[in-house]
Amino acid sequence: HLCGTESAADATGLPTEVLDLERLGAKYAEVHCVQGFVLLLSWLKLLEYSKYMSAGMQLLVHSIASCAWECGVWFFMLVVIVNAYGQAFYLAFGPDIAGFNDIYESLSTICIWLFAVVDFQKVLSSDQLIASLLFVSFQAVYSVIMVNMFIVILIRSYHNLKKARFDDPIASEIRRGLHLRVSRAQEWALTLMPTFSFVSGSEEEDEHAVRE
Repeated sequence: HLCGTESAADATGLPTEVLDLERLGAKYAEVHCVQGFVLLLSWLKLLEYSKYMSAGMQLLVHSIASCAWECGVWFFMLVVIVNAYGQAFYLAFGPDIAGFNDIYESLSTICIWLFAVVDFQKVLSSDQLIASLLFVSFQAVYSVIMVNMFIVILIRSYHNLKKARFDDPIASEIRRGLHLRVSRAQEWALTLMPTFSFVSGSEEEDEHAVRE
């Protein structure tokens, strides 16, 4: 069953059954998490159908997919770097600085530093030399090396596919048919629009003279 029952005794000593609502809530939370992942994968799958709309989108999506292995290696390197600096900051500052009380909080602080503005004054208040060395080395490794490496991976994959002139023949035929239908719809819409002619004063005088 989805929700379990527990046997208990009331004031009369007779056995009763109590619903385990906490277990039921936990099951519903798991179902919601699974639905969230399914929804995420569905929207990501939608990107594959963008190749039927534009050749540029097809090239971009396939360039990201073609460098999946290299991006996986890059993410593994990033995990190693975050883990290394998380342990280094935890051992260097420990519970003296907020955000580095334990190893898990230190790792979460490093992950926040990847995407947020760093408030480094608290770290500098403990030991300026060690804090400066750790922070400068972290910024050099992540901001200068890792970010640029990720950009180079994407650009190289995009350039290789563009140089190879990659194109799906089925998607190309569908795009051609869609563009043809859109152009016909535009021409049909233009034929329904009223046309206006503007005649200048000199042209009206010339037309009047011709009639006379």
